[in-house]
Amino acid sequence: SLAQNTWSPGAQLRASVRKPMCKDTGEPGDVHAKYTALGDAFVVSVRFGSEHPARKRTPATRFHFVLDNSGSMGRNSQAAKECFADLAAVATLGVSLVSFETTAQLLGEAFKTPQEMRDVRLPRQGGTNITAGIQASIDLIRKIAKQED
Repeated sequence: SLAQNTWSPGAQLRASVRKPMCKDTGEPGDVHAKYTALGDAFVVSVRFGSEHPARKRTPATRFHFVLDNSGSMGRNSQAAKECFADLAAVATLGVSLVSFETTAQLLGEAFKTPQEMRDVRLPRQGGTNITAGIQASIDLIRKIAKQED
């Protein structure tokens, strides 16, 4: 079942997807999703309970995030980083984060917990050079792939 609140611009839409017979108070089998409006886009945050099947039969998973930290993003960069951090809990091989503004910076290549990612400070905001952000992430992906071979 899916329980949700109504959405209005600038508000958060919260949903809780539950296995049948689970209470909506955070039982170990629950999945919790939070959607945050960012202009005309949404950031999705997903958290699985400790007994959810996705935690028991998870294939090797790694996430690589490229975060727009340009001045036009304002506080949305921090909000997006918070949502990305939740996915560190389900990645079995870690999570990387590259932020970009005028230049790109690798902020971490193997976050294992949401808190590790939350603890990283974003650099000062600047211009917008998405090419540098994407290239830095591609370079990291290639480096990790070479190490795993």
